[in-house]
Amino acid sequence: MDVRHLALGLATLAGACGAELSDATAPTADAIIGGMIDPGDNNVVMLVQGEFLDPNANLLICTAAVIAPHVVLTAAHCLLPDPADGVAYKIHAYLGTALPPRDQMDPTQFLPAGGLFPDPAFQPDHLELGHDFAAVTFRDTFPAAPLPVNTDIEAVKRTHRNDITACAQDPTLRCGAQPVRDVRVIGFGESNHQQGGLGVRRKASVTLDRIDSTNLYLGSANEGACHGDSGGPAIMQINGRPTIIGVASTVSDRKSLSRLCVRNSVYTRVDPYATFLVPFLN
Repeated sequence: MDVRHLALGLATLAGACGAELSDATAPTADAIIGGMIDPGDNNVVMLVQGEFLDPNANLLICTAAVIAPHVVLTAAHCLLPDPADGVAYKIHAYLGTALPPRDQMDPTQFLPAGGLFPDPAFQPDHLELGHDFAAVTFRDTFPAAPLPVNTDIEAVKRTHRNDITACAQDPTLRCGAQPVRDVRVIGFGESNHQQGGLGVRRKASVTLDRIDSTNLYLGSANEGACHGDSGGPAIMQINGRPTIIGVASTVSDRKSLSRLCVRNSVYTRVDPYATFLVPFLN
């Protein structure tokens, strides 16, 4: 995870991670890093900041997950003003799989946001403290079914242990020495280390490497989140249901722009903030 505004985000937001799309060409490429194009997860949408019908306007892109018919869950830093000029742009949710060229955009695929509700404890200069999540409300109803949100970290740990045990006991799974990839991450961010592929929804199965009091540490240099995936969900099968366990926030090494997508992706845990989310889920 990395920079919200590709040019200035690292300096001003300490590694916040949206991305800027300023040209009028459709994004291409085939792989979130190490992933594949994802046409099916329509309950994961793109958040677009900027005048999307203006061919000269820059668009800031993040990712969000539908958690109620009129609500998405994203990263708090995705709602901050543009660090270049301090302006908070209009936000829309884009319902498609891939953002088309400007002259082919269908306005009916863009839902305008109504209310922005970041966690009030969020500190953009201290992403390691968590709280990098927000609810965004809409007047329109999302066509896709909402994803449940995890409220119990022990369920995550228990599921992960069971997955490791099952993998070790079932030779048909051919796990060998490979780590268990039982978390799925989804986003509209870049698909390679050359800053390509922005604006297409992709998914990847990644490892769960570590859990601390606020964050989850997922994936690696070859599998994980990058520019534009901020706010996207980390999903695990808990009790047979795909459940959001984290929200894409930053990376474990934010020392240089060139290294931002080559370490663990850091996802804010959602379970400590269940009380904040309850009014939106209801």
